[in-house]
Amino acid sequence: MMDWRTANPEGSNMENRVSKRKNFKVGILGAGAWGTAVGKVLADKGHNVEIWAYEKEVALSINREHHNSRYLMGVQLPELLKAVTDLAEAAGGKDYLLIAVPSAFILETVRQIAQFSSIMDDLLPIGVLSKGFVETDRGIRLIVDSIEDNLPER
Repeated sequence: MMDWRTANPEGSNMENRVSKRKNFKVGILGAGAWGTAVGKVLADKGHNVEIWAYEKEVALSINREHHNSRYLMGVQLPELLKAVTDLAEAAGGKDYLLIAVPSAFILETVRQIAQFSSIMDDLLPIGVLSKGFVETDRGIRLIVDSIEDNLPER
């Protein structure tokens, strides 16, 4: 994957963006327990977090009740954490993107976001919170390696 610190020869725009801002727009793909917990920590720190939920009822629970009643019961979620069911909305227009979907669904999710020019053209930093391995046509691979195969420009 591309290192954002060396991606721009004039002295990274990303580095300038990081040093001058205190709050960021963060997209998290995956509203399970792990994605929601990371989203809560970031939102508690003042960042605007938009989390993608595959299940509509999970998104409604997060937005209306400020709880993820399916995957993280009993945890109050901050107002800065919003949920959406549209993958493009969760991923687009962000300063950072975190992938927290189960490893079984990671390749399909990455292939979908690779179609969004706003993500591919913007050199958006992408972090991977998912763990495990992925079975591909090249055999069993680490998640990061399989993501690099599907986002070759990154």
